[in-house]
Amino acid sequence: MNRSLNWFLRRTERCSVNAMYQQLNTIRRKIDDIDKELLQLLNERAKLARKLGVIKRSRGLAIQDHVRERAILARVRETNFVSLRPNNAIKIFEVIIRECRRLQEADATGISPSDDTTNELSSIRINPTEREVRIPATRDVCSGS
Repeated sequence: MNRSLNWFLRRTERCSVNAMYQQLNTIRRKIDDIDKELLQLLNERAKLARKLGVIKRSRGLAIQDHVRERAILARVRETNFVSLRPNNAIKIFEVIIRECRRLQEADATGISPSDDTTNELSSIRINPTEREVRIPATRDVCSGS
């Protein structure tokens, strides 16, 4: 090959690599934005669950509502998942429900949720064939760190 063609190919390759990294960074920024939104929504859900806990306690109702929990999981199961495996989505919601229930129970016992250092969810397996997923302690998520 002649010199100018070699130069052109190297330059084209550099440009395509730069374009690829730009595309990766753009997609990663979108994922970061979605992660931020997810955490905001999860924290909003937790606040609402705590309000429900106050109402339940004032009416003498149990914190855990099996019927409601089954209805939530059924709704998740019925949703059309394009990318998530339905069983994994259900496991994610089980964790969310369990964490919201823990907040309600902590409020009922007077233990500050941020003082509760037990973290049964610090390491879970979403799918046995997949690698382990680390979940931060509640105090880390709720503090926004």
